[in-house]
Amino acid sequence: MTAEDTSARLAGTWAVTEVADAVIPDGIAPTLVFSPDQVAGFAGCNNFGAPATYEDGGKLAFDGARITRMACEPEIMTFEAAMIRAVERVSDVAFDGADRITLTGFGVFMLRATRLTGG
Repeated sequence: MTAEDTSARLAGTWAVTEVADAVIPDGIAPTLVFSPDQVAGFAGCNNFGAPATYEDGGKLAFDGARITRMACEPEIMTFEAAMIRAVERVSDVAFDGADRITLTGFGVFMLRATRLTGG
């Protein structure tokens, strides 16, 4: 798969269903939003964005996430920190069908998500 194919298949909004080393707190709906040069989303309390680089073979990288600075309950803030750490460690994507992805960091599970829009 080329870098362009990866970018095109990821384009749109995805609901995060699993995050490494974290349980998604009840009542929040974390997301990832992919565009050709950025990943953005909602991490539970704050919005974030980071430059995205796509490479052939499903390789990708998100560099230096920027995040808004609202404060929420400690449980949500703990989850949010884990989600941002996971996003920043992503190096590969695997497409588990048309509407589900698994993001890994050098072979270690980071996030799973299902498509909401796009594609």
